[in-house]
This record gives sequence, structure tokens and C-alpha cells, in this order.
Amino acid sequence: MDREVLAHLAGSLGSAAPLLAPVPNSAVFGQAARDGRIVSEAFPTSTGASVYAALALALADGAFLPRAELVRPAPPRSEVRDDQAV
Repeated sequence: MDREVLAHLAGSLGSAAPLLAPVPNSAVFGQAARDGRIVSEAFPTSTGASVYAALALALADGAFLPRAELVRPAPPRSEVRDDQAV
């Protein structure tokens, strides 16, 4: 998921609902489906499988769900004051 879209979604949701870790778009999902398998079976070390595994473990254990990591974008250069310049 694009970081800008994720940040916009987080801003829209506020504290109304948790924003879970996104599952990356990957060809492994289609490849697994064509083989009649699920991604965690066909490609257990893929990033997509890892995200689903972390969610499943959290649900099974009653633990906190894996949340999206939000990185605030740097302000546009025109908004950075001289005393803030790096």
C-alpha cells in the first residue's frame, strides 16, 4: 500500500478503528492461487505470508494486532525554515 494512502486512511479513521499492518501487493498470491494453494503454504517465507501469519498468531494468542507503521512525510522544502535545515 502506498504510504500516502496509508497516511490518509489513518487520518480519516482517527481513533475510530485500528489500522492494521498492510499486506503488500505481490505476485505470490496469484501464483499460489493458480496452484490451488494458499500463500502461506506455497510461499511461507514471502512478506505477504508473514503479515498474515503475524495477524493469525495475534488473534490466536489474544495479543495486540500488528499495526501499520506510519512514517510522517517530510514537509515540502518550501515549508522548512532556515533554522530547521539539515
